[in-house]
Amino acid sequence: MVKVSHLDSIAFFYPIGNTPAVCYTQTLPPDLDTKVALLLLGCGDARSILFTLHSHATAGSSTKLDFTCCDIEAEIIARNILLFTLLLDDRNIELIWNIYYHFHVDNESLALLRSQARKLLSLSTSLESWGQSAYGSLLRFCDTSTFTRVVRLWRFYSLSPSDGAAFSQQQKELKASFKTAKDYRKDVPTHISGLSSAAPCSQLALVDWRNMESSFWESGVATGSRQLFSNSTLLNPMFGGLHISLMLHYGLHPFLGFHAAVGYAKIEPGAGLQPDSPEFQGLCSASRAAATEFRAWAKSFRQISKNVVIRFASADALAFCHVLQQKDRAEGTFWYRDRLHYDPLVLDSPDYVQGSAPASFDVIDTSNLVDHLGLLNLLAGCAPLLVPGAHSAICTETLARLKGSLDVADSLLMGDMPTVALLFGVKAVPYWTNACTFSTLHVTNSDSNPGTYPAGGQCRYPIAWKSIGPCTVSWDPKELAQFLYGMYQRLFQDENFASRLSSCDPFGPGSMRSMFYTRAGLALMLSSIKSFQSVDWKAFMERFIYLVERDRYLDMGPHSIQSLHVHLHTLGLYTAPTFTPDMAGFASKIPRTPLHNWKNIPSTLSLTLVIPQKKLAKIKAKMREIGTQPCQVMLQCSDGRQNCFSDLQIGFGEVKTTGSKYTSDFALTVKPDLKAWQGKSPLIVSTVVPTWTLFYDGDLSTDVIFLFKSTVHSLHMLIRYGIPEYTHTSTLASNDVFLTTNPPNLQGYMHVPLKPTSSSGVDASLSPSSVPDQHIGKVSFNASFDSGATRVSSLTVHVDYTCTEIADHLRSKQEVSVTQPSPFQVEVRIGTTCQQIHLPLPLKIGGRTRVARTSSYIDFIATVASPGYLASRPDSMFPAIISHKIPIIENLPYIFLSCHPILRFKPSPAEWLKPHVLATFSPKEAFLLDMEIHSIRSGSPNAPIHRPASANLRTCFKGDLMHMIFHFAGINNHRQSNVFVLQTPTSKFDRLVLFVDALRLDLNSQTVVLDAAVLNVSAELVSRFGNLLRKIPPGPIIPVADDQLYLWKHALVACAERCREWSHTPECEFLQQGACAPVSLAEGEQFLCSCGMGKFPDGYAPKGVPQWNTLKQHCVRVAIAPVYAVPFVDESLEARTPRASREEEAKFKAWMDMMSMAMFSEMMSAACGGEESEMRERGRSMRTGGGASVPPEGREVESAPCVERCGGCGKDKGAAGKELLQCKTCGTKYCCRECQVKDWKLRHMKVCKKLAAERKG
Repeated sequence: MVKVSHLDSIAFFYPIGNTPAVCYTQTLPPDLDTKVALLLLGCGDARSILFTLHSHATAGSSTKLDFTCCDIEAEIIARNILLFTLLLDDRNIELIWNIYYHFHVDNESLALLRSQARKLLSLSTSLESWGQSAYGSLLRFCDTSTFTRVVRLWRFYSLSPSDGAAFSQQQKELKASFKTAKDYRKDVPTHISGLSSAAPCSQLALVDWRNMESSFWESGVATGSRQLFSNSTLLNPMFGGLHISLMLHYGLHPFLGFHAAVGYAKIEPGAGLQPDSPEFQGLCSASRAAATEFRAWAKSFRQISKNVVIRFASADALAFCHVLQQKDRAEGTFWYRDRLHYDPLVLDSPDYVQGSAPASFDVIDTSNLVDHLGLLNLLAGCAPLLVPGAHSAICTETLARLKGSLDVADSLLMGDMPTVALLFGVKAVPYWTNACTFSTLHVTNSDSNPGTYPAGGQCRYPIAWKSIGPCTVSWDPKELAQFLYGMYQRLFQDENFASRLSSCDPFGPGSMRSMFYTRAGLALMLSSIKSFQSVDWKAFMERFIYLVERDRYLDMGPHSIQSLHVHLHTLGLYTAPTFTPDMAGFASKIPRTPLHNWKNIPSTLSLTLVIPQKKLAKIKAKMREIGTQPCQVMLQCSDGRQNCFSDLQIGFGEVKTTGSKYTSDFALTVKPDLKAWQGKSPLIVSTVVPTWTLFYDGDLSTDVIFLFKSTVHSLHMLIRYGIPEYTHTSTLASNDVFLTTNPPNLQGYMHVPLKPTSSSGVDASLSPSSVPDQHIGKVSFNASFDSGATRVSSLTVHVDYTCTEIADHLRSKQEVSVTQPSPFQVEVRIGTTCQQIHLPLPLKIGGRTRVARTSSYIDFIATVASPGYLASRPDSMFPAIISHKIPIIENLPYIFLSCHPILRFKPSPAEWLKPHVLATFSPKEAFLLDMEIHSIRSGSPNAPIHRPASANLRTCFKGDLMHMIFHFAGINNHRQSNVFVLQTPTSKFDRLVLFVDALRLDLNSQTVVLDAAVLNVSAELVSRFGNLLRKIPPGPIIPVADDQLYLWKHALVACAERCREWSHTPECEFLQQGACAPVSLAEGEQFLCSCGMGKFPDGYAPKGVPQWNTLKQHCVRVAIAPVYAVPFVDESLEARTPRASREEEAKFKAWMDMMSMAMFSEMMSAACGGEESEMRERGRSMRTGGGASVPPEGREVESAPCVERCGGCGKDKGAAGKELLQCKTCGTKYCCRECQVKDWKLRHMKVCKKLAAERKG
């Protein structure tokens, strides 16, 4: 009911994953707690659980992991449990692979499958007997129904020819399923999204992929010897199921769930991965990678299994979340297991009855359910289950293409992304930082070759929504109502015909996002918001309903207002007059209707409509063509009044009734028909309606109509294929319409508990342990909207002190200081007491403070920062906060370096690294870098470079990192080096030395990562080891400006935290009063804490550094990865759609070619081979936006024409092709006067004189 219901003749089955495995604990610090609870929604196959356990086992982690796995298909769960038991039994790994991944198997593999299935059946006589078995402590069930379904599937797997008719029926269904899937593949364009499994070196797999995919679907075997291919002729029942309508997805392939880069890139033996092992001889690279990873995962699973619990539930993800929220409710939960069956979801296993199973989670992973259920629905279901702490996160992922735009970001949440996230108690950190470690270049490369490779494919965009903690945020009720009213209009924008018809792509994925939502879903969102926020709820709801009821934007909106009122009432959010006992006067009609015998008739009733299959014949015949159209039930009164209800429960089955019709004891039960469309049972449609609408026509003559929801798309399809608009019409008085107190098979309506809003607010504080608890003020926040109520524009931080001592300090007028160490924190000092507060939204530096000394509170008011503002700051790319007595990084995934293989670059360099690293630059950044290159090549003082400092900061940071990777890997003829020095040209001591030990494949983020040690050359270190430091092997000196060095220090704090395998001590510098991360940015002072100094694995020694044993005691290990633009914030170079124009394609290709030319190599070679002073001057010019650098004497630079560009927009020509205009003071070029005036106001007025002075100098 939460999501729109559709009529589907088939349901795609994903027995094996279609995206590479991820580490589920990537958002958690390594020593956060001894036990971690994880909720996996739409969990799919076992790959990511196995990879997560492999990561922990390889790193020697002792953390206990408690997984709760929910998938709508019991077939997924049955397969996974059987796999886990085979791995625990340490059976033949090749046979296990065949059983789990191959459509067709040989006799030996099938015999093992049947044997294991029978073994599991013998242990499963009851849920209790399973719990007492050898597997019961590790593999557990959340409810009896899931257990029963899984046991039926194990029985299905165990069938053999001796089982007669049952076996024959199994074989018949399997053959039909495989044939249907193969036939479906013929009509679907082939995508090569599978190349994502080989990232970051996907281009190396281009040749292999097409052959591997077709071979698998022809033979049913992915890898193995020729003999295995010839012997694998038997159908694998592990790819079958209980439902005939379940069809294998046409894009399945076993290798998609692995990291094929392990096979294509050259790696050193280690991390349990040895794809070059002799036993894998003769296999293709992807096969070697999958085989070696699967074996390593299996070994780790057995090694760490005693620290793991895995629970299973077969249910719709949203239903499972909402039932978990109220699992302790004595009256029951009253939710269906999924939208297409009438099976109630009841968590009745001993773990939930006794309360030992977790109901709140440190990590909630939703796979790509965003693409199927809608992001807002997921946040409403998941956010209340999240442990309130800075470490907790909801991990979502979309496979839809997102072109870089904040409008696209807002469309995901139907409103301003930060504001909507805040309403659910979470924050989207990537929105603010515009930085991530994940690239989609591998998909774009395949799409950009339409002549050779099929176009299309999926793009993978993960987003981690971090908890803001249990802090209180208060809102103005009218402003909040106005904002949510705007969301309401976008949620149901498909009901505005003018908007849809004027859309450039009315049937595209962006316009279809609103099809996820129903009025029931909206009510559940409001319920979730109420549990998190502080607002005058009565005033808010009255204003919100006022706006909705008077809305004229949605053409069909008034028809669904009763549907909204039903769910607002049942959830206790708002009661309209027609839902009171008097029903706004309509109750007086009851004695004159057939419902007059109904005692204590409630204000809502369940309406169930039974539709014979023959009425659906036309729809069934054209189901493939019309697609999945949203359905609804409409009540049409005799005077033409229409009320529509899209909150439907749909399923095939047989209806049984008890009690007398039109009385309170009348009840309905539904026996499901698993054959669905292939059976003969009728379609049963149920919804909840207001009681007053039923006797609006006193004789129950109101029409009950089942129809497709009226949208541009559905009307187009209905007309094209001749399907009637009204699928089935009846009346309230007909025998196929049933009115009951409760929905079929349930004893009540869905219910969601309203959690009490947190009143402490103290956890928003980041105060170190040295501050007494009584000195910590109670923190709350007040959010204010902009004038149009479209986004939160300012935030008030309110700190209330109840401690007598602090109150006395305030009254005695002791000094009060409120500062911002960063846009993400506020620091309050009263005398010697310091309290740091973690903000739910970043704020611009420079707010105003109000101190109420008599009332003992402090207010700090500031404007919410924009992504553009934050981009100019060195502290916004890698924010870190102090919580749980440790620094917690918010924007980088944690990584166990030991489980990620080391790349090797001999005998030849890894040329695939070039496009992967170059893709870190967004188009804006690439343009700036292009200007720098042209400046260096031309050497002309008359071509000043003028760029925004905000872009300079990040562009140069990414350039520095590119510099390091290219030199370490020896790419583009760069001299190989593993020692790099970051130094400001004006400082003697402010320098950082990086000793790179290895470049690793980061399998989790599908990128590369520098495994390095950082040495902060402080004044103290120079005085102690001056002679030793001078003997460090010479390496490239990277000149950086002050703000660039600050950015590097923030980055290195995060890079040290993300890979640490050590713990912070109570004496840690980060935990001292007033401390933050970095510890200090002052010249020559330590910016990292000392806890990690000298903590390196055995044998860790960067090559060519003979002083390492002495220096390592002052070094900290860091993991530095390329940083990419966030796709929904800023378009990255790879984020181009297949529809890009030839001109756009040509520009992109030209830039990529240019970046790979010897010209660029010459620039970078000069950086590392020239004199230090020469590079300092060049770097200062490049990073401060000064004039062009002149080539040093004796060094020739490849000649090229100087391309002068507009300092405002970057054009190389003026209006109508005329020459560029020129600033009279500094010589900066402009295409037109308008551009010059605009740029002057934005930035040029601040640097014009400085550019002129540098030009003269």
